[in-house]
Amino acid sequence: MAQAHQLQEDSAFYLNRLDAADEAYQTLTGELKVINSEYDVLMAQAHQLQEDSAFYLNRLDAADESYQTLTGELKARNSEYDILMTQAHQLQEDCAFYLNRLDAADEEHNESKEAYAILLEQATQLQEDSAFYINRLDAAENTYNELKAENEDTQEDYDILKAQANQLQEDCAFYLNRLDVADEEHNESKEAYAILLAQATQLQEDCAFYLNRLDAAEAEHNESKEAYDILLAQATQLQKDCAECFDKLTTATKTEEKETAPTAYGIGNMDDEEALLLQISDKSAHINFDRIGHAEEGDRDDLPRIKGIGPFIERKLNALGIFTFRQIANFNDDDIQDVTKAIEFFPGRIERDGWVPQAKAILEEFGDDKQLSEIMKLSRQFDFERIGRSSLGEKDELQRIKGIGPFIEKKLNAMGIYTFRQISNFTSEDIDTVTEIIQFFPGRIERDDWVSQAAEFAKESKA
Repeated sequence: MAQAHQLQEDSAFYLNRLDAADEAYQTLTGELKVINSEYDVLMAQAHQLQEDSAFYLNRLDAADESYQTLTGELKARNSEYDILMTQAHQLQEDCAFYLNRLDAADEEHNESKEAYAILLEQATQLQEDSAFYINRLDAAENTYNELKAENEDTQEDYDILKAQANQLQEDCAFYLNRLDVADEEHNESKEAYAILLAQATQLQEDCAFYLNRLDAAEAEHNESKEAYDILLAQATQLQKDCAECFDKLTTATKTEEKETAPTAYGIGNMDDEEALLLQISDKSAHINFDRIGHAEEGDRDDLPRIKGIGPFIERKLNALGIFTFRQIANFNDDDIQDVTKAIEFFPGRIERDGWVPQAKAILEEFGDDKQLSEIMKLSRQFDFERIGRSSLGEKDELQRIKGIGPFIEKKLNAMGIYTFRQISNFTSEDIDTVTEIIQFFPGRIERDDWVSQAAEFAKESKA
């Protein structure tokens, strides 16, 4: 009986535990359904995320490809950017200039825009008319003084040219005497011939120089016919003397080789010039390059920008190892004597033409600016023999030409373009070359019509 009671209690205990277990099972079953539902949601999100990941990986690959392409294009456009930046600076200057003009106009006429437009047009026309008549009045007022001074100026120019012509006649006589001596004592000496040939060629360049100055004297002082005729006669005589020099040189050369005689336009046999330049290069050991500076062919400046240096003298200087303005600017008295002797030049000519101060002035104006220095180097591409050469001392105010601001004027000066006369001689080919060298807007020079403007200002300068 006791065991039956115990079994009954145990049975009730396990039934209770079974009920509790069943209850827990029901609870867990519900939670499992919830978890399964969440699992399905998460699985769907994972699949979606996987698809999104593949999509964005593809987009990332495409973006990387685009990045590589854009990087290449960016490198390709860096040089364009530099040019555009230069042009933008110029445009900024132009904009600032015109904005200042607009601001001034706005301050003066901000209350009457319509009336301002009419008045501006009238004022512009009035300003042009006023300038025209003021110039005519000034010209009329100064006519007497100018005519009076013109004779004095003509006389002064004549005296200078006469002195230079006399000096040239003396030089010519000196070398004619040397030629006579060479004819008698050294008629078989090729080296003496080469030296005399170089000196005679230089004499010919001097004659051409003074003939050009006489042409200018004729244009500027056509009312002084008597002085011009005298100078023309002297120049003609000098030309005859030059011809006599070359005749004597031809006679003095009696070698077994048949050579071409020098003509009135230069050296007849290029081998003679090459031999002379080779002789000059051998004399480079006498030049103090440690003091004046070393330079090479690639450093070459446009030395004919210095008055007194022609193409032939430049070739002789280059043969000696002198290529740059900086080297010439560093000349002292000893260097000048050494160079004069080495290139067989007229004694005192370098000092008289002022090579050193001219070279220093060019360097002071442009030498410290990297961009302007590069433009100076590139200027050798330009045909100055056709448009004419000029110097810093002859500089015109190029900013009077519409379209030329201070920065562009600096660039033109760095090229060696200083005057209205030079710009008025531009051809379309010259314009393309200048546009490229100074990195200007293509077509801008034609659009602003620099050439016609320069021609008008050049006429004013002569008036």
